[in-house]
Parts: sequence; structure tokens; C-alpha cells
Amino acid sequence: MSAFYNRMIKTASRLIQKYGAPTQFRSLVSVPNPNPAKPPTVTPVENTYDAVFTKIDLKEVDGIRVLAGDQRVLVRGNIDPDFKINGSIIDPVDSSVWKVIGIEPVAPGPVCIIFKVQVRK
Repeated sequence: MSAFYNRMIKTASRLIQKYGAPTQFRSLVSVPNPNPAKPPTVTPVENTYDAVFTKIDLKEVDGIRVLAGDQRVLVRGNIDPDFKINGSIIDPVDSSVWKVIGIEPVAPGPVCIIFKVQVRK
């Protein structure tokens, strides 16, 4: 990994830590039951990551994949793989719950700098 990517990661982390807040990420983890006749056990899992909530530009709203009112959350660090499937984020300002619509890693090269998470109320 080059020094360029190290600087990008440090800059992104520093800015998210400065302007963001510790944010709770919730996901449901399903553990299969040994007896196939019984439903799997679902366990809620919570993790905390530094994150920044930002508005999505109106030019990006298409009415199908991106709706008016959606927000983008910039997250530093590695997100739990289970969270990517079915998760929600608690806004640290007003404690509102946002449903995760999509997650996109920002990786201009071989290293992921941050994650962009699209959320919806």
C-alpha cells in the first residue's frame, strides 16, 4: 500500500471523527437451528462506528433507487459483514432509526477508504 492511500485513510478518518459522532449500527444475525423443522434464532447485534450524516443531492433522486428524504452516512472503519445484509442506523442527534438501503465502499485503489451508506426513514 502506498503512502498516498495511508494519507487518504488518515484524512478521511480525521474528518469523520471531527465532524461526525459515534453512531449505533444494528443488524439481525440469523443462526440456523440444528433442527430444520424449527426456525433459525435471530439475534440483534449492535456496533458503534464514527459516522457523518449528509444529505443526498437532489440531482441524485430518481424516485426509484434514491428517494427524496434519503440520506448518506459516511463511515470510517470496517463494517460488520452481517450489517450489510439487514441493518439500521440510529441517528446520534435525534435517536431516529434509519433503514439501510445500500452500502458502497469508497476504494479508489486496493484499499477501502470509507463506506457510503444510503439510509431511509
